[in-house]
Amino acid sequence: MHSSESATCSKCNIEKPLNDFYKNKNKSNGRDSHCKKCVLKQKKRSYKLNMQKKRIVESFKVTEVGSPDDEMFAYHFSEIVNYLLR
Repeated sequence: MHSSESATCSKCNIEKPLNDFYKNKNKSNGRDSHCKKCVLKQKKRSYKLNMQKKRIVESFKVTEVGSPDDEMFAYHFSEIVNYLLR
């Protein structure tokens, strides 16, 4: 392949046709630096992690109007979950 017809994904380091990259007018070649497959893989991973975080945080939420201590606990617990699931 000619270099003008292909690009190398910076995530998987595989040379692929330009059609395998999303358009991005801010890049010099007009395409993203990650291929569509890698972008989709990352989106699925992020969605899965966000759902896990949400389930954990929801399981510890106070069901009734809680005291400020309960709200503070929920806030700090959420921060801990975010840190652990990075």
